[in-house]
Amino acid sequence: MSYYQYVVKDVLRKNIYFFSLVVLLAGLPLSKALVSIGEGLLVFSWFVAPGFKERVKALGQRKSIWIFAGSTLFVLAGLFYAENIQRNIFLITNIKISIVLFPIIIGSFEKLSWQQLKVLLWVYTLANIAATFFSLLIFFHVIEYKIANVRQIAVFVESVRFALLIVLDILFLLYAIYHSQNRKFQVLMIISIVWLVVFLGILQSLTGILALALTLLVVLLVRYRKISVYIRVAFVVLGLLSIATGAYLFKSNLNEYRAIHIENTAKLDSLTLNGNKYEHSVNDTIRVNGYLRNIYICEPELRIQWAKRSQVAFDSLDNAGWVPVKVTLVSYLTSKGLRKDSAGMSQLTDRDVRNIESGYYNYKLAEVGVNARIYDLIREFDEWRRTGIPAGSVTIRINGLKNGWKVFSEHIWFGTGYGDINDDIQAQFDKDSPDLGEDKKQNPHNQLLTIMIGSGIVGLVVFLLSFVLPGILERKYSSYLFLVSFCVVLFSFFTDDTLERMIGCVIMALFFSLFLYAVPKNDKVNKPH
Repeated sequence: MSYYQYVVKDVLRKNIYFFSLVVLLAGLPLSKALVSIGEGLLVFSWFVAPGFKERVKALGQRKSIWIFAGSTLFVLAGLFYAENIQRNIFLITNIKISIVLFPIIIGSFEKLSWQQLKVLLWVYTLANIAATFFSLLIFFHVIEYKIANVRQIAVFVESVRFALLIVLDILFLLYAIYHSQNRKFQVLMIISIVWLVVFLGILQSLTGILALALTLLVVLLVRYRKISVYIRVAFVVLGLLSIATGAYLFKSNLNEYRAIHIENTAKLDSLTLNGNKYEHSVNDTIRVNGYLRNIYICEPELRIQWAKRSQVAFDSLDNAGWVPVKVTLVSYLTSKGLRKDSAGMSQLTDRDVRNIESGYYNYKLAEVGVNARIYDLIREFDEWRRTGIPAGSVTIRINGLKNGWKVFSEHIWFGTGYGDINDDIQAQFDKDSPDLGEDKKQNPHNQLLTIMIGSGIVGLVVFLLSFVLPGILERKYSSYLFLVSFCVVLFSFFTDDTLERMIGCVIMALFFSLFLYAVPKNDKVNKPH
C-alpha cells in the first residue's frame, strides 16, 4: 500500500468522525455553512469510518437513540392533517433533521476519549471568542455593519442562540477548571469565562443571563449537594447581591425614566447662538429622559452640521428602517438635555453619531450592559401601557404568547398541524388586531406553546417524553455535562422557539448526543498534563 493510500484509507477514515465534530463545533457560533458541512461529514463518516457493522448493531441495542430521534414525530404527524404540507416537509428536511441524525450517528459510534473531548472544548471556546471579538468590532464601528440595536452585533447566528452557545461554553469551562491541575490552563479558562460573561452583558441577553444563573442553581442542588458549606454560603451571598443589584438598577432607572426637567415655556429663547430662529411646540408634552422633545429645534443648523458628521442623508431612514434620521437626531439630542441646533451637535461624539445612524433615539439605550436593557424594558412596558401597542421585543413576545394561546385553545388535543402554525397565528392576529404592524405580529417565542399549537397536548406529551427519557435510560442526569446542556436548552424553551431554527436544533441534538453517548462512562476528566 502506498503512503497516499495509507493516508486516505487509514488516517482519514479513522479520524473523519472526530473531524466532523470539530467542524460542527467551530461552525456553531461562526458559520451556518460550516455547520451544514459538518453535518454532511458526520453522515459520510457513519458510512466510511471503520466499524460500520458495530454501529448498525448498536442502533438495535439502544432504545434511547430512537426515543430521542422520535421527538420530531409531532412534525411528521402534521403531514397527515396540516394544510401547508410543504412547510412540514421543509421543517423536517432543513431544520429538524439534526434531531434525527445526531443521536443515530453519535449514539452508534464508539465513545470519544477525554483528550478528544478537551480538544473539542477548546475548538468550541476559541470559535465563540472569535465570534464575540468580531461582534465587538461591529459594536465599536471598527467594522462597518448596519445594526439597529446592540443585539444585532451577533451577525453569524441569531443573538438568542448565540447567547445560549456562550452560556454552554461558560458552563463547560467551569467543568474543565474544576477537573484541571494545570494552572496556566486554569488561568486561561478563567479569563475566557470572565470575557464571555462580560460579552453577555454587552449583548444585553437577559435570556442568557437567566439561563446561566438557573442552570448553576440546578447543578448545585442536584449534583453538588455535598459541597462545602462555605461555598454554599458564598453562592447564597452572591445570589442575594445579584438580586439587590438588580433591584437597585431597576429603581434608579425607573426614577430616571420618570424624572421631569421643568422648562419655563413662556420664556424660551427665540434665536440660536448663530442668530437663527428656533421652533417651539410648547403644546407637545412628549419627553425623552424628562426633557421636552419639541422645543429648541433649529432644523437648518441640524441639517448642515449633520452633513458634516455623517454619510447618511438627513432625510433618509436610520438603520432601523422605521424613522427618518432627522427625527432620531432630535430625540437623541433631547435625551442628553441638549438643544437641537449647531451647539447641541457640537457636543455629540462620533459614537453618538453612529448611534443615531443605527436608530437609537435615546443615548441611554445605546449604553453598554444590562443597565441599558433595564431602562429599555421600563420604557417598553410604559409605552405598551399607554398606547396598547407592543413597543419592543419583550412586549411583542408577550403579545405573541397571548395570541398563540388563543390559537391553541381552539385545537387543544392535536393542534393545527405543524405546517399551519404561521398561517393560523397570522389569521388570529388579523382577527383580533387588524391594525397592528406586521413587524409586531410574531409567533410566540416559547417552544412548548409552539408545539402545543402545532400538535396539541398529544404532541407536547410525545415531545417531552423523547426529550426527558433518553437521559433517564442512559442514566445521565448525574452527569454534569449532560445536566447543564439539558437545563440550558430547557430554560431556553420558555423564552424562545429554540427548535424552530436550524442552529437551535443543532445545539440541542449535538450536545445532547455528545453527552448522552460520546463521553466515557465515568464523568471525570483525566488530569491534563
